Amino acid sequence: MALSINDSSIKLAYKGPFYIDVLSGMAGHLRQMYKLKPITCNRLYKIFFELTQNVAKYSAEMCNLYQHYKYGGIGSFTVEENNNAIRISTTNVIKIEDAPILVKYCNEINSMSVEALREYRSLKRRPQPDPGDSGAYIGIIQIGIITKNKIEWVIEPLSERFSLFTITAKVDIE
Repeated sequence: MALSINDSSIKLAYKGPFYIDVLSGMAGHLRQMYKLKPITCNRLYKIFFELTQNVAKYSAEMCNLYQHYKYGGIGSFTVEENNNAIRISTTNVIKIEDAPILVKYCNEINSMSVEALREYRSLKRRPQPDPGDSGAYIGIIQIGIITKNKIEWVIEPLSERFSLFTITAKVDIE
């Protein structure tokens, strides 16, 4: 993540372990920034936690410095405001074999309406999910519902074993 500290469109950025207390503090700050726009604020808050929770749980790069934290995925996020919209992005390392699965998930989610996504989410939450289903998919479905926009993603190969996964959700300011 190469950001300019002079870029006024960047409202919040972080790179490091995604521990819950760090994320909670950042989410509180995000809420304060958009408190005068309650619909936007609520969407941002929910999307922020869905995206960052996926990094905390599923990043291939982990920090186990503190044993009392359940999850310690390493990654980065940015919150950027431009043209009456806010874009929240997370980036983390993934195993190369997970890339096609994530592409499939994102394509499926972008092809569905909000109503279809709600039905699909219910199906995926059933008591006996398919063996290949991971919790990350539910989070990405939820992001698709909340954002009311298409999600964007980029996968960049890093090595024979790992890639860099960036996912972005856009929230229109209301």
